[in-house]
Amino acid sequence: MISPSQTIGVTGGIGSGKSYVCSILAQLGAPIFYADDAAKHIMRTHSAVQEELRALLGAEVYDAEGQLVKSVVAAYLCQGEAHSLRVNAIVHPRVEEAWREFVAQHADAPIIYMECALLFEVGWQRLVDKSLLVTCPEEERIARIMVRDNISRATALQWIALQMPESEKQQLADIAIVNDGKAIVTLTEFTVNSNDIDTVQRQYQLDIERAVRDDAGYKAGYVLRERNVKNHWY
Repeated sequence: MISPSQTIGVTGGIGSGKSYVCSILAQLGAPIFYADDAAKHIMRTHSAVQEELRALLGAEVYDAEGQLVKSVVAAYLCQGEAHSLRVNAIVHPRVEEAWREFVAQHADAPIIYMECALLFEVGWQRLVDKSLLVTCPEEERIARIMVRDNISRATALQWIALQMPESEKQQLADIAIVNDGKAIVTLTEFTVNSNDIDTVQRQYQLDIERAVRDDAGYKAGYVLRERNVKNHWY
């Protein structure tokens, strides 16, 4: 039997390419929980959340068709951190519940991933076994953001400055990979029983870079044999 699933949170600053890394993992068959998408879905569809948001932000937070009015939410969040914390207190517990359900549904997978842009900022590294930080040189990030969002360099720098500094994220992360269009992407390490290495290798179509025997079996390092293409960072 394969060891119990390991959970990994994938994060990274704007323009780092975390979505591209997750797209590779998804192509390989790995289950990925997209926390930001889950939060948006919950805000649009969860009746209790809708009631609480109306009480907090006003009835105008949803239009006549019951659709979330993003501009109302944005205006409220811009009023300060205390306002963000109030919204998070409504939405985040439901996202955490959705994550736990996702993990239970994919318990047969060796690794289950959560993509979360603000993994460290909201403290969700406590929900996963390990955190994986996708990094990229700042100049490359700036160029990506400018092209993707059709904005100026000054605006791109402002957006980057609003996020947790890269140096702080690197101190918190268990694993860091460079997504600069040059390096081979190293995915992660996880423990499998020695009898299951062939099964895991076939399932994820990955090459075993190294295998060191320990008390639990093998600590197998898997690497993706595909070079990152600069046009595919998004």
